[in-house]
Amino acid sequence: MLKEIFDRTVAAIGLLIAVPLMVLLGLLIKLESAGPVFFQHRRVGKNGRLFRMYKFRKMPHGVNAGPAISPKYDPRLTRVGRIMERLKLDELPQLFNVLKGEMSFVGPRPEIPEIVRLYNSEQKKVLTVKPGLFGPNQIVWRNEKDLLPSDLSDVEAYYIANILPEKLARDVRYVEERNFRLDLKYFFLAVGVTLLEPLKPVHFIRRKHEICRLAIDLGLCFLAFAAALLIKYDFSVSARLWRQSLTVLPILLFWQTTVFVFWGTSQQVWRYAGRKDLLMIMKAILLATTVTAAVIYPFGDRQFPLSVLILNAIFCIVFLGGMRLLLSSFQSSPADAKKVPRKKIMIYGANAEGELLLRRILANLGPRGSPVGFLDSDPNQRGGKIHGLEVMGNAYDLPLLKELYGIEEIYIAAPENTNGDLSHLLRLCETLRINYHFVTTTFSTELEKNAGEAWRFA
Repeated sequence: MLKEIFDRTVAAIGLLIAVPLMVLLGLLIKLESAGPVFFQHRRVGKNGRLFRMYKFRKMPHGVNAGPAISPKYDPRLTRVGRIMERLKLDELPQLFNVLKGEMSFVGPRPEIPEIVRLYNSEQKKVLTVKPGLFGPNQIVWRNEKDLLPSDLSDVEAYYIANILPEKLARDVRYVEERNFRLDLKYFFLAVGVTLLEPLKPVHFIRRKHEICRLAIDLGLCFLAFAAALLIKYDFSVSARLWRQSLTVLPILLFWQTTVFVFWGTSQQVWRYAGRKDLLMIMKAILLATTVTAAVIYPFGDRQFPLSVLILNAIFCIVFLGGMRLLLSSFQSSPADAKKVPRKKIMIYGANAEGELLLRRILANLGPRGSPVGFLDSDPNQRGGKIHGLEVMGNAYDLPLLKELYGIEEIYIAAPENTNGDLSHLLRLCETLRINYHFVTTTFSTELEKNAGEAWRFA
């Protein structure tokens, strides 16, 4: 009874506190893709009763391809979905399940019926208590996906054979030892792990290039704001206006950060920047400026000059675009050929040759097809973007990508030393009946001057 009161009281308080964040997440989900904000999934609860567990939707609506157990790097996730999963924000709607009495804050995580059917009599003890938002497994393993190798051909089989038994053994021990004091301990430990885990250095190291690009962009936005103020008032800004700026600037930077992350501008590989990247920057800056104005004028300082925000937007576009211009040749990404059905193409090799191949495809100078994205054996390349196309994974992700996007051909622009990834790719291509071609580009000084390329397809 005490646990029931604790669960429902904290869930009600949590929902009240989380309402603004949930509204923001709902808007971002709807902006990125059509479909419902919430995702409902059948799970097995106490005494084997089925219930609908709520989550924020992390994938495009109606995607039914792929395994029931999400792989480590799931290409089905949307941009907002990836951020929510990283921060565990997709689990917030489960506060409704707790409020309804279907779940508890602390308990074994509920599984899908197909997995529960595999339980033996000892493992079924976990069904004698309410499933929880988190339990001992979520403290030891904050994210089960981190336990999955990135080179798996069968995610579900690996999960059932290697992760599920240890997970259930830990949950059974919890069920046998549980009491309210232990639940409180797990509750506070889980909250601490959830809040502090994303701040671990390993996550920043893994995304150091993306974080660095985001920091440079925000620094340039800060300089753009200062330049807009100084130029607007001929380098004679009053103390009152400086004080107003100190109120407006954090709001503007917050929305710029939100939009940059949402649109993935920091995922762009600057040395391959093109027209599409510039258009993305323009859209992101204009959206952040519009939202900032919509916040500060009705609810904040109505006296702040709108002309400063407009100048700031112009300078941001110039500064951010100029930075990319300095670090790349900034050759315009050719317009996609539209209205003509084309084969779905994947490029293996997120490198200079792969980028050049993509430009030729888009300009109708190379293979005729509609490029979907890149594959690369280097895990540090994953998530990066070249001319708006994402590096979606490695060779082991090909079966799911074929199911999602109908990949028909792969063009390989990569060195031979790919640690066995390329060999596995070729085997998968034969199994999945995907045509593959090796592409080699050769440059000479004269060819570079004349913007010419020599191609060989094998």
